[in-house]
This record gives sequence, structure tokens and C-alpha cells, in this order.
Amino acid sequence: MRNFNLAEVGELYQQHTAATGQIFTPEAIETAYDLTQGQPWLVNALAKEVVEKMVKDRSITITKEHILTAK
Repeated sequence: MRNFNLAEVGELYQQHTAATGQIFTPEAIETAYDLTQGQPWLVNALAKEVVEKMVKDRSITITKEHILTAK
């Protein structure tokens, strides 16, 4: 499997938003892409760390700072 591009990372994280209502800011998506270079396992692991361990409250928007803390 090839790495995701930035748009694909955004689409993947949008699936979480559609399912839960929890939003990732554009800066959070860009930071996740920069940190993972789109490597699928890392993209998913980073999001999982943020939404399942750090920010369980779905009303809280995921920011760049959350992504940087999760890395």
C-alpha cells in the first residue's frame, strides 16, 4: 500500500468527523501529514492516540497542538 497524500489524510480524518461530529482543524491534518508523511499505519495510529486517549470528548475540536502532543 502506498502512502496517503495530504488530501487523503484529510478524507480519512473526515470519516471520523462524519461518524462522531468531532472535527480536525486543517492545521491538525497538515501536521499529522507532515509528521507521518502519509504512512497509513502512522496516520491511523496518530489519530487513534488523539481521539481514543487524549480527547475523548467529541465536542472538542482536534487541533495542531493535540497532534503534536500525541506524537
